[in-house]
Amino acid sequence: MATLAAHAAYRSQERNFFSGMALVMLLTVFVGFAPTYYPFPWFQGVTTRGVAGGASLSPLVHLHAILFSAWILLFLAQVSLIRLEHFELHRAFGTGGILLAAAMVVVGLWTAIASGRNASTPPGWPNAEAFLIVPVTSIAMFVGFVSAAILNRHRPDYHKRLMLLGAMALLLPALARIVRMADLSFLPFGVRGGLVILNFFVATLVIFDLYSRQRLHPVTAWGVAIYLIAWPARLTVGYTEPWQGFARSLLN
Repeated sequence: MATLAAHAAYRSQERNFFSGMALVMLLTVFVGFAPTYYPFPWFQGVTTRGVAGGASLSPLVHLHAILFSAWILLFLAQVSLIRLEHFELHRAFGTGGILLAAAMVVVGLWTAIASGRNASTPPGWPNAEAFLIVPVTSIAMFVGFVSAAILNRHRPDYHKRLMLLGAMALLLPALARIVRMADLSFLPFGVRGGLVILNFFVATLVIFDLYSRQRLHPVTAWGVAIYLIAWPARLTVGYTEPWQGFARSLLN
């Protein structure tokens, strides 16, 4: 009886945590893009690339925004369906989510390459080739975590952590904008500051596991390792000649 009660308490904690994280990520994306995309006619903010909000919103940018916003909304909906124990509906939406994720990868890479070709690079980066590694690795991490989540869809504790880590991989653009708007002196500017804040999102999963399980879940351990490796790798590999040559081939 005590074991059943403990399991029920843990399941409640877990659902509260993932629901809370989904909501925080949705708010992060909205706050990050509010001045330059969502209600930009009222704010007229400036993007991390120094462009006035709405000044360069091509059809491709709109498509990118729609797909990536839909994913964050879908993530919140999926977590909410589990919380309400609507499991069949959760699985039905999950099937559509696979198609959405595939479209996001294509459009995300297309948008990153188009931005590079237009020399639309955030401040602090010497060229488009060096910065291109940031969106490419974000999309690669998203693909890796979501693919692993699909393969582990029958293992809920693995599946939900992998989906959370995949969603976190999409937060960097919003976080970079928030850091730029806040202009906090103790944080690096723009994208680099966003990478610092992203670590705190990953750390929340570590804290939750240690609090609720007294140990790290294997997915959490591997996920943290991947994020910690990817963080400095983006800032070093992007400046190497092999990557610069590869990036030039994509941008030309």
